[in-house]
Amino acid sequence: MPRDLISLLRDLTSRFSSERLDLEDLQSAARAAFERFDGSQNDLGDALGIDRAAISRAVRKTGLKHASVQARIVSYVRGEPVQRRSTYRGRSVEHRWIVGLREEPKSSA
Repeated sequence: MPRDLISLLRDLTSRFSSERLDLEDLQSAARAAFERFDGSQNDLGDALGIDRAAISRAVRKTGLKHASVQARIVSYVRGEPVQRRSTYRGRSVEHRWIVGLREEPKSSA
């Protein structure tokens, strides 16, 4: 296989690769991201425009109540977009957070 084709395939794979997280995985990812963050909860809260107490709760607890702060922590520290996707099946709903999904800009043509 020619080298140009291999590098193109690697680029496409990395561009469209993503990580899918449920509520517990999102909390674990937020905790890991905070541990990688070089600063305090106050520093991270200031960077995100969020109160330090909300950062503390999001790192320690799980649940939909904390999910938006957790997603913001993961996005800020990793430098990747985080999207929430919900699937509704009658009375039940399933939420997933997708980290690193890159969408191509839409052309204005």
